[in-house]
Amino acid sequence: MKFIPAKTRQTILEIDVDAYRFNFNYFRNQVKDSTKFVVIIKAFAYGAGIKNIAKVLENEKVAYLGVACVDEGVELKDAGIQQKIIIINPEPDGFEKLIEYGLEPVIYDFESLRLFLDALNSFRSFHKPYPIHIKVDSGMHRLGFYIDQIPQLTKELLDSEPLKVRSILSHLVASDNPKFDDYTRDQISLFKEISEKLILTLGYPVDRHILNSGGIERFPEGEFEMVRLGIGNYGISSDHAQLKNVYTWRTRVAQLKIVKKGESVGYNRAWFAERDSLIATAFVGYGDGFNRLLSNGNWHMKWKGHKVPTVGSICMDLCMVDATGHDVKVGDDLVIFDCQEEIFEMAKKMGTIHYEVLTNISKRVKRVYKI
Repeated sequence: MKFIPAKTRQTILEIDVDAYRFNFNYFRNQVKDSTKFVVIIKAFAYGAGIKNIAKVLENEKVAYLGVACVDEGVELKDAGIQQKIIIINPEPDGFEKLIEYGLEPVIYDFESLRLFLDALNSFRSFHKPYPIHIKVDSGMHRLGFYIDQIPQLTKELLDSEPLKVRSILSHLVASDNPKFDDYTRDQISLFKEISEKLILTLGYPVDRHILNSGGIERFPEGEFEMVRLGIGNYGISSDHAQLKNVYTWRTRVAQLKIVKKGESVGYNRAWFAERDSLIATAFVGYGDGFNRLLSNGNWHMKWKGHKVPTVGSICMDLCMVDATGHDVKVGDDLVIFDCQEEIFEMAKKMGTIHYEVLTNISKRVKRVYKI
């Protein structure tokens, strides 16, 4: 059975829900039964569709869903999602909306703490104490409190009757890179020291989480009471585990042309036919997230398993591939990628990382959920 949203574009991203669940269970089996999960579904659930992935996770009994911004949390609540939601990077301008929807902010500095308290004071209707999450800086040097700020932080938290800390978190810099394993262990050790000081002074139990997908696989000493799982659910393993592919990105042939030897294809005549060539135009372009860096032979699609390389520059809504020698028909499927290895290879061709490949797939690309 497939659920197909009401979009007509001929380019689709197929999401294998059973594979997603398989991968989630793999990571669940890496930790103790008592360990709680925050499942990260920010950035449109890594391109997979935030509302549908959230609905899948409703049956998995996770402790929290994690998103980046207030708007993502509001979208989930408006879709009827009942699970608790952590806002990882809340912007102060969205604090009142966050409180209205019962979302839980990560507080990362004194300014955000005070502004959130101001928002609570101006918002009369909320359940006290309001749950928050404290981010500490263990070495990422992006957001979070330093260890020498903990005494002042603790004092302000104890003086803030409307608040209760639900979790303390930090972020690993390179959990998937063995070159920096000593640094990762130092981060875990520092996080343990900071969180223990904070919890001891607060005087009540607080969950802690520093492990991401790679950390869950490689650093069991950093498990604590909770872990955060994101990209691993989509089949990305830092430990070369045999996870299942979740994504298949495909498009269709819009038109076929015979281009004579010596003629050019596409903008700025970037490609010339070295022989009479069968050129297939496909319904996908950089407006869909198929990056222009993949132009002119820097990527190939697959037609019935046969590689057909891009020719010319990728356009906003269309691109061209060389289908010479193949019995391609208008309307045929062309697979852009259908395995993790290809996602990594595409990222390499673009000079980026797999996260960007997935999160750049436009929302106008139709998502199809294979159940």
